[in-house]
Amino acid sequence: MKSVAGRDILKREICEGSSKNDHLTCGRHVQQFCVTDTRVTMTTTLRNSSDGFLCKDSTKIMILIISAPGNFEKRTNIRTTWGNNSVMNPIFPEVQLAFLVGKTNSTEDSKKIFEESIKYEDMIHILDHIDAYKNLTYKVLSGYQWALQNCRNVEVIGKFDDDIFVDMKTFVLAVKK
Repeated sequence: MKSVAGRDILKREICEGSSKNDHLTCGRHVQQFCVTDTRVTMTTTLRNSSDGFLCKDSTKIMILIISAPGNFEKRTNIRTTWGNNSVMNPIFPEVQLAFLVGKTNSTEDSKKIFEESIKYEDMIHILDHIDAYKNLTYKVLSGYQWALQNCRNVEVIGKFDDDIFVDMKTFVLAVKK
């Protein structure tokens, strides 16, 4: 998805009269969305690129990784293998990864997720929707919307699950063609 085309598809709008509000938290930042039948629309915008969080001006490829709240080990495995920033950034500095995690009813998991988010600063929390298969569409659309609003120079948004292994070199070279 090219950023210009993506921004045309997911236009910023103000929701009025919507009964469903979603919130995304990204470390210290909160964004509010209204969910309508066919699209996710932004009602408030907070940019994260100014303080270096997640998307930098150099980010051209944003990888969103769908992850369940309790999948701590899977996220750790990705951070130490194919998503390892210290290995990937010198080769592909334009690539950034972020984990999309929904709301959980578990107080223990919520606390762990909060601590993990502070430690790694690579998580986008989607609140007001319990992380469940039936809410997966909202989770993915919210992730795309977040990337389009906060990664001003993004050209490609990739979506992966946390239970796969990605050959990042092959992926990035294929996307650059």
